[in-house]
Amino acid sequence: MNSDQLRQFRAIAECGNLTNAAAKLFITQPALSVSLTKLEDEIGKLLFVRKGRSMILTENGEKLLTYAVTVTDAIDEAREYFRVPEEMDEVLIYRIGGVAAPLLLSGSYNLNYRLKLKLVHNYETPAIVGQAIAEFIIADERYMNAAIYKGVEKEFLYDQKLLLSVRENDPLAGKEKISVKELEEIHLIGHYASKGINDWIADVEKDNRISLNVDMHFDYAFYEREAASIPWPFLMSSFGEGMAADQPYMKGRKQIEITGEYTHRSIWLWYDNRIKRLVQPYINLITSNAQRISEIDRKYKEKE
Repeated sequence: MNSDQLRQFRAIAECGNLTNAAAKLFITQPALSVSLTKLEDEIGKLLFVRKGRSMILTENGEKLLTYAVTVTDAIDEAREYFRVPEEMDEVLIYRIGGVAAPLLLSGSYNLNYRLKLKLVHNYETPAIVGQAIAEFIIADERYMNAAIYKGVEKEFLYDQKLLLSVRENDPLAGKEKISVKELEEIHLIGHYASKGINDWIADVEKDNRISLNVDMHFDYAFYEREAASIPWPFLMSSFGEGMAADQPYMKGRKQIEITGEYTHRSIWLWYDNRIKRLVQPYINLITSNAQRISEIDRKYKEKE
């Protein structure tokens, strides 16, 4: 399948019939019908049940729609980003692992600067501040001692908790909180990411003098496809869990708050106040996204 097929499939799902979807896409209805038939033949699954002129998604159609939305949205954002003229100035953002930067930067391609985002180890952040090589750093205060650097300011983004994700039928699912010490007795799966959430987890292990039992590692694509069926617990961040609540990889699982040293942290946006006026749109965007996502997370927790 290709992105055009996914975009056409998405339009049918959102419009509810071929006529409106064809008009939205500026193609003929027969051409759209042929495209859908080819897509269903290619994947070997029925995607819609036809009732009169209405098109109703099947279970397989619902599954494909989640991928279609992700792919087409990503393509649209990429197109918008690369429409920025090459001569435009860059904004360089360094961030530590586990801070969900894509959520914080949603909508940034509409601003007047080309964005460059770089993932770094937590312990590298002080040197980045000292050398003034980035406009922004998204990080907590663990390794940051910005007081020694004149002109460095920070804006609060969100509080973050380390969570244990288990299946709803797991014996641990009855718990609302679990001590980090108890994690030593649990077999976990982990992430393939040298600078991702693993940095945070490594510091938690160090601070609490524990060693976690990570039996195997998988990449993020595997998590998104298969997490709901994985029997093992895994660690995740609280920030953005409300945004992800409807995703397949969150279905049938419960998140338990972990208590202990450095299992809770606050994430800040650090920047040089000498360029504040120039980058104020990014400050506004990032802090606004953080507030919006935190509110979604809060409402999600209230429903549980």
